[in-house]
Amino acid sequence: QSSDELIFNDQLSDQQIIWVKDCIPIAPRTGISLTAAEQQNQQRRNLRNSRSRGQTELNLIDGITSYLHTTAAAVTTTTTAPSFANEFSTNEQSCLSEIILTNNNFYDIDFGPVESIVDETESVDIADCQINDDYLTLLNELSLSCGSHNSAFLHSYTNITQMYSAKILQLINVALPHPNNLPTSLNALLTYMQVENLFFKRRISLSCKCDIKYTTKECLQCHSSDKMNFADVFDTDFTKCFSDIVERNAANIIQYRQKIMTGQNNENNDIPFQNIYQCFLKTVIHQPFISVILHLDGIGLGKSNKLTLWILSCMIVELPPHLRNKRQNMIPLLSWISSREPIIDIWLSECIRYLRNFKSSGFLIHGYQRWFIYFIGVIADCPAMKLVLNHIGHNGYYSCWYCKVSGIHTLNKRQYHFEEVPIMRTVDTYMSESAEAEKTGENIHGHLGTSILHQILDVPLPQSIIMDYMHITLLRHARCVVLQLYASIKPKQRIELDNILRHQRFPHTFNRKMRGIKDTHIKATEMKNLLFYGLLPSFYSYIAIEKVAHITLFICAIRMLHGEKLFGSETGVLAHQLLVAYYKDHTKHYHGLENLVLHLHIHFASRYEKYGSLNYTNCFGQESFLGAFSKNKHGTRHWGDLLMHYFNIDFALQNKNIEHTANNFNMTEGPFDASPKSINIVEKLIMWHEHECGCNQATTCTKIYNRCIINGTMYHSLGYTKRQSTMSYFVKYTNNDHSILFGSIELFFKYKDFNFALINHHINQKLFSDIFSSTSYHSLLSKCINSYYYILQSKASLCHYVPVHHILNLCVVFEKENFIIVTPISRGYEHDEVVPNLKL
Repeated sequence: QSSDELIFNDQLSDQQIIWVKDCIPIAPRTGISLTAAEQQNQQRRNLRNSRSRGQTELNLIDGITSYLHTTAAAVTTTTTAPSFANEFSTNEQSCLSEIILTNNNFYDIDFGPVESIVDETESVDIADCQINDDYLTLLNELSLSCGSHNSAFLHSYTNITQMYSAKILQLINVALPHPNNLPTSLNALLTYMQVENLFFKRRISLSCKCDIKYTTKECLQCHSSDKMNFADVFDTDFTKCFSDIVERNAANIIQYRQKIMTGQNNENNDIPFQNIYQCFLKTVIHQPFISVILHLDGIGLGKSNKLTLWILSCMIVELPPHLRNKRQNMIPLLSWISSREPIIDIWLSECIRYLRNFKSSGFLIHGYQRWFIYFIGVIADCPAMKLVLNHIGHNGYYSCWYCKVSGIHTLNKRQYHFEEVPIMRTVDTYMSESAEAEKTGENIHGHLGTSILHQILDVPLPQSIIMDYMHITLLRHARCVVLQLYASIKPKQRIELDNILRHQRFPHTFNRKMRGIKDTHIKATEMKNLLFYGLLPSFYSYIAIEKVAHITLFICAIRMLHGEKLFGSETGVLAHQLLVAYYKDHTKHYHGLENLVLHLHIHFASRYEKYGSLNYTNCFGQESFLGAFSKNKHGTRHWGDLLMHYFNIDFALQNKNIEHTANNFNMTEGPFDASPKSINIVEKLIMWHEHECGCNQATTCTKIYNRCIINGTMYHSLGYTKRQSTMSYFVKYTNNDHSILFGSIELFFKYKDFNFALINHHINQKLFSDIFSSTSYHSLLSKCINSYYYILQSKASLCHYVPVHHILNLCVVFEKENFIIVTPISRGYEHDEVVPNLKL
């Protein structure tokens, strides 16, 4: 055989392949030689992957075989083959079920993506539908029990294909005594686990824009067979998804609705307490109901191709904030997988028609109670909002969704200079202009036509448009501003600044800290930590004070709009004043950044009054949901089927975990983690005990603790040795005069039935606004800056004995040479922030 024949022979041995690799001569760069080389490389990759998969299968089989042999031997010594599983008592079965539910308690489980869907391996035997529960109890023990040492090896082999999964099931079936009714296919196993298919898939030809059969490889109308010219669409079973999610959260929804109706918790400035929702309540006809906010976004699926995943999802407004942003409570309504961005009318038309019928029919929970659904808003980043609103993009004239600012074209950019009184879009003008654009096919003040969302929204456009501050503020404007500030300082100072940012300590509730400015791929959470906490204390000594004061306007305004109403009803008004001053003087300090994202900040205050604080819009939670959804894939083909397959499994597991849902906010309040330290060696505590009690049994009436849970948040003390590099002991607190104080918690202690904290108090050194006394923004900044940043003495001078309910918040501390700068964290319920982690 020639070397060329050997290359393409599928039956080559390893020795032949090595011989061919060494003997093939280097040919000229012709089309034929390039093709042969490409095929040779592909063959090598296939061989390498085959060896890797084979080794994985062998390792897995060895592990399972040894475990099954041991288990089967132990079982068969005590019982006969047909009834061996009956040895599991009812209590043991309940215990195993408890382990299964607890093990899969969280939605963010990686269930082992598979490479491809092999339909021919999914033949389901009729006998598999009549499954013996006793046998499946043993199967559950083998596969899911995380407490068993023998099953721990399964975790490292979950990333296998469906074909190998079928082989594993067959192997387990062979190792068990016969006869048995264990499922022999993955479909039968999923049926027993009550995993239902929640999606209906269809395929769209992007050339002729029509639906085609999903399994077809060629469109019969345009005769296109290019797979890049097709889009896979997955419609959700709305009834099943909404019924199950509302059913498992019904108690929380009803409880939070009572607070909404009575006006409780309004200090948090959540969506249901604001103008839009309260006006919407007056129009509600059907009861009981839920209202949802739509979210549209896309994400790339791979680096080697151009496939993207777009999801139209929604969140339930009546859920409490700490449950609203959890992935298991977000509902995907529609998915699009293609190499092109969605064609909105074709993609959403079928879904919108179903949603209109779904709104009128409602859905059942518990099998008898009918609930109804309303749509009160839509949130998306600028590219996605352009598509769903049928509006001009950010690089066109009249691209703002709220006003009619045309903008100018300069330096190859669309710039929007500040206007004192822009012409606002009203509900009537929005409808009339979009209808005119639909009729004429022209651009009418930014409208390219009517939005398909008009058909289902219960709050009219543009009032129902919610800005995605994560993309607009953090990933776009703040990022660009920080880069220009970073470029204005010396290279040596940049290195020093990056080191300061990387090593800054945060409370343990921050899963992400800060990165250096020169680092690439900075996450939105890291940029938020930089903007809210690290930018001002770190940058102010490197750049001109006037420039620092200008960026401080922006920082304070966003922090005011992000958190609770720190300044009462004037919070939104004051934030708007800061943003106006920041926008007016922007060209004095930066160049080329007066774009759409900067202009949209002028409308933040009005959105704040209509929909509440920025942290309740759930931008981070939806982005996390999209990212987690897109990662459940493996291989290079059938990604759409894989993503939906694993979401079906996740969804089914959540329905089994209703009683085991972790709710950190319902944990027992008060101190815990008793300290081995005795009160007799704490002189400060002995003196306090003698003053308050005077008994001779201080060790019995006073107990010392290392940690404490206050209002759902865990606080550490200096005595907690496992805190590592986190700083969860420096707090903001009040005294009996309601003065704001700061200090580090030395310890927690319980005196009789009262809980206290011994806090080392740091005295205020000066007002932070004094730094900007020479700037033109001093009078404006002095209204708010001293509520967010504090300059304290570096050493504590006093100690306070504080009831734990006087502790208000955790703080971030920036250590300077002769003082410290302290800023309280912004309280909220965003993903990856201030979520108590009770394992630390």
